[in-house]
Amino acid sequence: SDSILEARCFGQASGACAFIPEPALVTFSVTFENEVPAGEIYVLGDFTTPIWQGGAIAMTQVASNVYEASAEVCAASFNYKFVNGAIIDDANWEDFPNPLDRDCTIPNGLGGFNRFYTRSNSAPVTLDYIFNSCQVGGVVTATENKAATQTLMTPNPASEGFKITFGDAQTYRVDVVDVAGRIKQTLNTNSASIFVERGALSNGVYFVSITGEDGSRVIKKIIFN
Repeated sequence: SDSILEARCFGQASGACAFIPEPALVTFSVTFENEVPAGEIYVLGDFTTPIWQGGAIAMTQVASNVYEASAEVCAASFNYKFVNGAIIDDANWEDFPNPLDRDCTIPNGLGGFNRFYTRSNSAPVTLDYIFNSCQVGGVVTATENKAATQTLMTPNPASEGFKITFGDAQTYRVDVVDVAGRIKQTLNTNSASIFVERGALSNGVYFVSITGEDGSRVIKKIIFN
């Protein structure tokens, strides 16, 4: 006779598909406490196109031994790793040598481990760890809320460019980053405001990372149309 089976998610043995939130800005932060950081630091994983090595994102130093990179992530769950040095050399990849310090990882099927994260909503998130460890790192976020409330960015969406107005007098670094985490423009200023020219940037979504000399940092989204 005819039968009606319960819903299945494609590729799963049982159960419906998990909720997938809207894309969100994910900031990856890594602190080096037990290793000397190389000249190039990367984050890579299965959240980019292409995945892993082909989509590796170069990280920027934001404090002593602390490196960060941001990207818009669509996947609800994703695997990733930090790399200290050339990507081509597997010895530079995290391998999590301490078996008691792997709570943030899952087996990668090749005898090693990958970091793992699942988003429950579309809010921005910072993944902040010590290299080769699941311990929280030293990302400079203590004054982030201050920077966020004092910094204004208009207009948004923008066509020719946008103005950033700072709430206090200090030197700021401004990075315009595309959704793949690539820095497209970098400006430094100690003025109360700065106008960021669009230049050759195409239509779409970009992220503006604003870092003050006091260590405060905020990331804002800008749309060019």
